[in-house]
Amino acid sequence: MAKQPVDVPNMPQAIGPFSYAIRSDGMVYVSGCVGVDENWKVVAPNDIVAQTRKTLETIKKILDSAGVPLANVVKTTAYLTNTADYRAFNEVRRAFFPQPYPASTVVVVKELVIKDAVVEIEVVAEAP
Repeated sequence: MAKQPVDVPNMPQAIGPFSYAIRSDGMVYVSGCVGVDENWKVVAPNDIVAQTRKTLETIKKILDSAGVPLANVVKTTAYLTNTADYRAFNEVRRAFFPQPYPASTVVVVKELVIKDAVVEIEVVAEAP
């Protein structure tokens, strides 16, 4: 199956040469998402809980557009700008994903491309 972009209604236009998500070979690959509003303004600067929640809500919206539930996520990769945020990040993430939890990688970085963003998450999900 050739790769196909996932159409996500009511999302702000991508700010770079990327698709929000690609469907390929029974999987959906969601690009890194940050907690921004429709104008690409970061919600709650420096608030890991609010930004993680908004980021995961955006990921859910993208997956919903692909007809894929969050329960189908098999892998997450997250980038945090502060190691101290790890525990709070996990508490929010735990509320979004049912068990068994997806495989996970968390990397701490100096900064993210979107100013004031403290978390970026990308996921891979099985597509029905």
